[in-house]
Amino acid sequence: MEEKVEKLEGATNQLAQDKLHYQTENHALKEKVHCVPQCLDMAVKRVGQMFGLKERQEKMVQLKEKDVIPDSINNVICDLVSLDNIPTKCCVDTFKCIARGLGLDIEGDIDTRSVNQIVKEGSVAANIHLVKAFQTAKGTL
Repeated sequence: MEEKVEKLEGATNQLAQDKLHYQTENHALKEKVHCVPQCLDMAVKRVGQMFGLKERQEKMVQLKEKDVIPDSINNVICDLVSLDNIPTKCCVDTFKCIARGLGLDIEGDIDTRSVNQIVKEGSVAANIHLVKAFQTAKGTL
């Protein structure tokens, strides 16, 4: 009986250590996510300087046109979330930093709920495209 108690205490101690480790790691990752827009902004500016690109402030990008998010913005948001693993709540800020780095002014805003909906719709569209590709490939075999 005492062996079982000792094993359980050892397992409990190990779980407490693991919990502390994961909490520390989680906090560090949250700090990194918070810094992503600033890092992207700086990286885009440096690339622009490397290639001698001049900053242009005359171009305006609207996130919504007549309260509808354009397909081009939808595609960028889906790419940021799916390809670059940007969290949905940081997606619009990241897009704005990239655009500012390229010398574009941003008008409007998109809420997190809309970003989540865009990602869901993009996932459904990708699945439909995949099914059609399979059907086409099956017909050619």
